[in-house]
Parts: sequence; structure tokens; C-alpha cells
Amino acid sequence: GGGMGGGFDGGRPDGCGAAEMACRQANWEGAGSDRGGHGGCPPGRQANWEGAGSDRGGHGGCPPGRLVGGDAMASSAGTSRVPDDHGVRCGWAHNGECIAPYAQRNAGPMGGDAAAMGGYGFAANGAYGKGKGVDGTYGKGKGVGGGRGGNGRGCGSFRGRAGGGKGSRGDNGSRGDNPPLAGPCQLNPKQLSSAITKASHGLDSLLELLSKHGPVMNFIHISNMWNKMGIKLREHSSRSDWMMAHERDMTELVQYSMAIFDGCSPQGLANIAHGAACCGLEGAPAETLYKSIATHARSKLNDFKPQELANMLWAIAKAGQTAPELFSAAAKVAPPRLHLYQDQNLSNLVHAFATVSHKAPELFDAIASIANDREFLEKAAAQAIANMLWGFAKMEHTTEASLSLFNLVGGLFKQDGPRPPRTISDFKPQELVNMAWAFAMVECKCPDLFVIAAADSIQRIALFEARHLASLVHAFAIAGERSPQLFKVVAEESLLPRNLPNFRAQAIANTLCAYANAEQRAPLLFVGMAQAARKRLEEFKPLELANTLWAFSTAESEAPHLFNAVAEAVPPILHTFEPANISNMLHAFAVLCHGAPALFEAAEDEAIRQLADFKPEEIASILMAYGRIGHPAPRLFEAVAQRSSGIQQYGAQELSNIAWAFAAADARHPLFLSALRRFIVAHEAELATENLVQLQQSQLWIEHELKLQALLLPVPLRAKCAAAMRSHAVHPSKLQGDVRDEVALLEPHWQEELILDEGPSIDIALPTRRVAVEVDGPNHYISHGIGQYHRPTGKTNFKRRLLKALGWLPVSVPSFEWQNLRDRASRQEYLLHKLREVEGPPSR
Repeated sequence: GGGMGGGFDGGRPDGCGAAEMACRQANWEGAGSDRGGHGGCPPGRQANWEGAGSDRGGHGGCPPGRLVGGDAMASSAGTSRVPDDHGVRCGWAHNGECIAPYAQRNAGPMGGDAAAMGGYGFAANGAYGKGKGVDGTYGKGKGVGGGRGGNGRGCGSFRGRAGGGKGSRGDNGSRGDNPPLAGPCQLNPKQLSSAITKASHGLDSLLELLSKHGPVMNFIHISNMWNKMGIKLREHSSRSDWMMAHERDMTELVQYSMAIFDGCSPQGLANIAHGAACCGLEGAPAETLYKSIATHARSKLNDFKPQELANMLWAIAKAGQTAPELFSAAAKVAPPRLHLYQDQNLSNLVHAFATVSHKAPELFDAIASIANDREFLEKAAAQAIANMLWGFAKMEHTTEASLSLFNLVGGLFKQDGPRPPRTISDFKPQELVNMAWAFAMVECKCPDLFVIAAADSIQRIALFEARHLASLVHAFAIAGERSPQLFKVVAEESLLPRNLPNFRAQAIANTLCAYANAEQRAPLLFVGMAQAARKRLEEFKPLELANTLWAFSTAESEAPHLFNAVAEAVPPILHTFEPANISNMLHAFAVLCHGAPALFEAAEDEAIRQLADFKPEEIASILMAYGRIGHPAPRLFEAVAQRSSGIQQYGAQELSNIAWAFAAADARHPLFLSALRRFIVAHEAELATENLVQLQQSQLWIEHELKLQALLLPVPLRAKCAAAMRSHAVHPSKLQGDVRDEVALLEPHWQEELILDEGPSIDIALPTRRVAVEVDGPNHYISHGIGQYHRPTGKTNFKRRLLKALGWLPVSVPSFEWQNLRDRASRQEYLLHKLREVEGPPSR
């Protein structure tokens, strides 16, 4: 009649839970006899109960599905089957073999009703753990006569002591060893689903369940597993690191997923795809998984609910997969049922198709028609509107239906009454920039939207992350919306310590290009971005790097340390650059006069290798870069000259640029120049003033250096070129004024900015002596860093050559030399020395 001490494991053997233990058959030995009476067992299972008393009491199993009591336990105290020196009895048996001992209890009378087997554990005259027994509960409940039994819990078996008599408290059982089960403990399907849903230790619990039960999981378990892992990993701070560390586990999950696809429901396929995308699954496992999902989904597309289809396609696109056959099939299946789609479903469809660049004009028009409703737009989520517009813009879908949608959305923000139907503040930063970018890309003129967006963004600027700031100014620049105050605020916000380190390569490139294109000066921003770019140089893709350098050159913002780092890092990987990237990069170096011999040498080889893929404007740009910086590239010019058959594709701008580049580089290829002349004449009507100036310099080179009169342009066109060059505006610098004042003290006959009949101008001319004094600032010399000037640029040398060919004696006064002269006497002596160098010593 006393309460029983805990002697049976209420936890799980080898990490299995209580429900798993109930899944097994077992023999139980009670106090005393060799075989006693039998008790009940959990629903659906059979068990043998050995009670107290007789040598062999009756025993019986309980029928499946019932919890019953059995024969009363036999009479008085008994003794253990196990020898006394072991001090233990069998607490849990499997297939008749004792595998989990429990402590020997004091022999005593244990008559009365049979024990009942609880959810986990056992009870005599009571329930063990969660199972309720006769006359009380075991564990937390009261024992017979008010005595409280001890708890037995945890993993493995426990060794406990006997409980006290009536009204006394039994001691807690102590922890025992995990029993060695013959195989993994298995949950039934319902229990496994519950375990996955309630995984108490997050990702670790899910992986443990996968390890123990993966082979028997059905599609419900697998889809639930992916769904729960996706939820936990979607916002994981180091998702990529976690996925890399658990690559084997994820590959195993992919394999189990593949095994159940044949019988998988549309919802299961959608959940698996969506969960895998949220997990960030990449590489070969992702490709294998999504290909299989796409294959199995195509045959069931008509059975997909709107949300399931939209989520699956979104996930495939998010994972960077394409699945063209699936998308084509979905584009045909979806339109008749679009009226059943919610705003978010429609948005996900458009976003998915746009992300994988899969054209579906009929589907897009059908979606635009549904969304082109004021009531729909007023109720739709801001994210749905923004993503839908982004998708239409990304796919350049500018049909009447889609443009009507853009106009309707733009009108939502107009102040027609006390409050517009929608406000920009409804849109989170990412949603706002997506919408602004979409309006910019489709060239939908909605200035009110950009004015409102600029004002709202300034107010909420602290909520914008680095990527949002970059996308915001990028969108405004594309739309041609200057908004100086917005650009000023974004520049200041970008330089804050909480933002600048978070600008990734693409964000840096987009930000700088936006300021360069919008002609918004932000020198401190360019300095900060140059430092950020150097730290992330390895992250830059060729296009991002080329665009970043282009922005520095367009903004005339020097970044010597960044350019030096690029010049060192790029040559070994130049083969990964496309023609446009190569030409834009070299153009930037040339404009900023930044020397990079190794880069230009490597680029010559790569340009020749890819020459057939260069567009006319890219060929012109790269030749201009070599001519402008003065780096010799004879093999490249020869390769271009040999491809004269493609010259008919060139426009006026490209023809004049190439003519100037051949002249500056002194690349003498008469046959090519003859073909070039022919097409220049054909494009005469398209030549702008800048083109005519370039052609005039080329003509002077042909006439005075090459001396091939047959290659000269017709006289009327040459006259136009010379006139354009003579009218070309010049702006003397302060430095030039200082040099002029000193020259005037040495030579009474001087003239500033003398324009020759042939077109070139001279900074300070001494006509009677035919001396041309050229005051050369920093942009006339090649630099490798701050204050490190070396040789003149190709452009500067070309002008000196032309002046010399026209009979003048050029004298160069570099700014970095002049600035070191501290007094008039030294400046006068310096000028006299320069004049002697070109004229020789004075005659006696």
C-alpha cells in the first residue's frame, strides 16, 4: 500500500521521446515474483506485466486500442529474478531481453488492482508519469494513502528507491544509463508531424529528427521540415555560414525530398520550394531539387491553388533557377484563374517571371488589367504594388494596359482631397525605391510622384539602409530627377558609420553612377566610397568595377589609391571582363590621367582577343583611351585597321573618335584611313562641333606628319573643321596668368591664347620668335598617385607635335615645377632656361 519510488524511465532511450517508447512491445517485471499478474498497456500496443507475489501469475496482453487493467497482483512479497548481488531488476525489456534495469524495491505486499501503463512509464496502484493509474497518480500525483511517489524522468533508465509507507513521500529516482535499443525509435506519422512542428530547440531539433526519421518521412513531413527550416533561416544573421556548416544534412534532406515527389501534393511541392528558397539552398543540391520540383509540378499545374503556384514560382526564381518549361506552362494555366488570385499572389507571379527574365506578355497584360482598378490598388498591400511595377519595368512590358496601371498608381498619391487614397509613407524603404525605379525605367512621366517621394525619403532617411540609399538616388538619376536636397541628405547619411561599411559592391557602383549622371557634386562621398570600394575590391563584378571607375572619371574625382589597387588586381582576371567593361575602365584611367602600364598592356592583349565582340562605340572608346593617355598599343591599332570592313557600322561620333585616336597614337595605316575618310564624308551632316575639332587635328596630322594629301577630307569639309577648332572656347587658368606676367617681363612681344589659322591655340605665344609657351596643369601629365607626376599624356604630346609641325617651338611649363619657384628671380631664371632649351644659346 505504500507509494512506489521511481524506478522506470519516463524519458526516452537513446534520445527517443515518451511517445516513441509507447510504440514498442515490452515485458515488465514487478516487485517479487518470477512472473506476476498483468496490467494495462498504451492504446494499440501489447505488454506483459510482472507483478508481485506468485511464481507465475496469469498474464495477458491488452487488445489494440484499449487501456485496461488485468488480473490483481498476487499475494505477498516476492523476490527478484535477478540475483541479489546485482541489486537490480529489469525495468524495460525488449524481445524478452532485459535492456534497462531499475533498482530493486523493498519486498512488500502489493495487492489490489493491477497497474496501468501510462504514456511513458508504469505504475503500481497508480500511474507513472503521464499515465493515470488506479487509486492515484505516480510522480506528481498522490500515492495510495496519501503517500507521494518519487519521479523517474529523463533519458535512459533510472534507478530509484522504494517509496515510503502510507502518507510518506517517496524519493526521486536517480538517472540511469541509456538502454541500447536494437534500432532507432520510430514515431508514428502523426507524432512525427507534431514533433517537427513543435521542434523545441529550433534547427538542432529539426536536424535530429531528420537524422532519426528521414528515411520514413512522407511528403507532409518533408514539406513541413523545409517550411520550418525556411522560417528559422530566413532571418538568420549568418545563414550562409550555417548552410555551409550543415551541407551534408541539407544534401540528405534534398535526397529524401526527391524520394517523395511522385506522390507529393501541389501544396507539398510549393512548400518545399518555398522553404528551400528561404533557407538559401545553393549549388548543385539546389539545382537538382528545383529541376525535380519543376518536372513534377508541370503535370499537376491545374491542381495548384493560386498561392501555391505563385509561391512555387517565386521560390524557383529566388533560388536563381530558371525552369523555362514550367514557367511557359504556368503562363498558359494561370490567366483563366487570375480572378481568384490575391494581390500578393499576382505580385509574386510578376516578380518571379521578371526575376528569371521569362517573357509572358499575355499573362502580364492580364495581370495589369486586373490591377488597373482604383479600388484594387487602394486595398492592395504596398509591397504587392511595388513588386508588380518593378516586374513590369524589369521586363520592359510597356503595353497600353501596363502604362495605364503606372498612370493610375501615380495618381493615387495626388492630393485630390483632404487625404490622397495612398501615401508614400505606406511604402517601406525597399518598396518605395522599387516603385521609383520602375517609374524611371518605363519613362512614365510622373514628376509629382518623385517630388513626394523625395520629401518623404528625407523625412524618413534614418530608416533607409545602405542598399536603399543606393537604389533611391539610382532611381532618381535614371528618371532625370535632380532633387539636390535629396542627393545632399543621402550623401550625408551614406557616410555615417552605421551605413558606409554596409555598402556592398553593387550599391557603391549604383550610388556613384547616380551622382555622376545627375551631375550632383559630393566630393566627400566619393572619398568615402573610394575607401569602401578598396576594402571590398574582391567583391566587385567586372561591370560594377567598370561603372565605379567611370563614375570617378565623370565626376572628375581622383581616387589614386583605389585606381592603383585596381591596376594591380585586374590584369590576372581581365579575361572575365566583357568589351564594354574593358573600354569603360581604360576610359576612366585615361580621363583621370592615371598611369597603369601593366593594366594597359594586358588590356591590349585581351581587346585583340575579343575584338570581334566589340561594338563600334567600344572600339572607339578604347582607342581613345590609348591615344589620350599615350600608352603605345601598335598591335591593337593594327588589328582594328585590318577589320576595316566593319567600319560601315560606325556613326559620326565613332568615326571622328577613331580618326583622332589614330592621329594621337601616330598609327599609320593608309588603307584603313582611306576607308575612314570615305565614311566620314558620308556622315558629314551628323558631325557635331566636337567631332569637327577632332577631325581637324587628325587632318593636321595627315597633312604635316603623315604627308599623304590623298587622305585629306574635301576642302569644304576641312574648312568647316578648321573653323570649328578656331571657335573652340578656351579658359585661361590663374596659373597661366602668373606665367604670362613673368613672360611679359622678358619679352615685350607676346600674345595670350593666340589662335592659329589652322585651328590650334597657344597659351602664351612669342610670335617674333615662333615660341609657344604651354602652361600645363596636372591633367597634362600621367600620375600614379597624389603629387606623383611623370610624363606628359598622349593628348599633351599630340598638341606639342602639331605645334612643332606647324613651325612653332613648344615650351612646356608644368604646374608642379612652377609652384616650387618662390620668388620672381627664380621664376625669371626658370623661363630663361626653358627658352634656351628650345632656341639654343643667344647669338654673340
